[in-house]
Amino acid sequence: MIAYKKIFCIVGLGKHAKLKLIPTILNIKKTLIVSVTRNSKKSINGIKNYKNTKTAIKTLSNDTNFIISTPPNTHYPIAKEILKQNAKVFIEKPAFVSFVQYREITDLVKLHNSVLVELYAYKFSKIYKIFLKNFHYKKKFISELNINFLIPAIPKNTFRNSKKITNSSLFDIGCYPISLLIDIGFKLKNFNIIINNPLKVTKESMKIYFVENNIKINIHIGISKFYKNNIMFKTSKKESFFYDYFFYGVAKEKKIIYKKGNKIIKKTYIHDHNSFEKIFIKKINFFQKNQKNRLNAMGSTIKVLENLAFKANIKRFL
Repeated sequence: MIAYKKIFCIVGLGKHAKLKLIPTILNIKKTLIVSVTRNSKKSINGIKNYKNTKTAIKTLSNDTNFIISTPPNTHYPIAKEILKQNAKVFIEKPAFVSFVQYREITDLVKLHNSVLVELYAYKFSKIYKIFLKNFHYKKKFISELNINFLIPAIPKNTFRNSKKITNSSLFDIGCYPISLLIDIGFKLKNFNIIINNPLKVTKESMKIYFVENNIKINIHIGISKFYKNNIMFKTSKKESFFYDYFFYGVAKEKKIIYKKGNKIIKKTYIHDHNSFEKIFIKKINFFQKNQKNRLNAMGSTIKVLENLAFKANIKRFL
């Protein structure tokens, strides 16, 4: 009989869970995966499935790591049910779609001494660590920050096909750059937002502009002809630092380009390993130690997204 070191219960068996989360966990030694889905057609052979979270909570041990991989609009009631226990919950981004939800959930986390981790896998990547080092080293010279996260198409038959602002690219994709900017010290209070092809779900994209501490921040997210996943900052010294496939969480060769003017000074290729695995092999006390800072950043990110959503929704329906 196998003595399992960790048990993972995945709530929601969409493409992300099947293509990224489950293969990742299966690669970790001495782990057991169970799932929760009401749709028996989505259950996976060899993986024990529960029809609802209530049954899973009642049956599984207190050491179980729950992973919520359902649409963002459903995170709140599921997390609320699980976190009433002394639970460990990993939750897909964006964790919640309103600050009211966030406040109630974080109150539960404190009350029950639970652990809540939002799954931004890229924050455990090599390229992210290099970016942080370079950004903070050059911070006083930075004049511009450009972030692109564009995809050629929305997956069919998913929550993303809804016209609700909380299911749009603003929340689904925009949470990445907003969370990053909060982490590196920006407040993001004054902004402008431009929407291309508003309410046309398969074509909608958004450009968001901030100016803070004399740094121009330009964000482009949504649907475009070509896939883009990069970040670049420029300095007053005519330098630029470009990071390709920046928000990518699974194994991938990534690229960093350092330029002086138009001349490439250095081009570096990095093979980043699966960052989801780095998260799931961590001991829980790692997340307990930095939970206060993580939850504060989560709340700040949700506030900014709510402010953007308010203005975006007005512009979508004009």
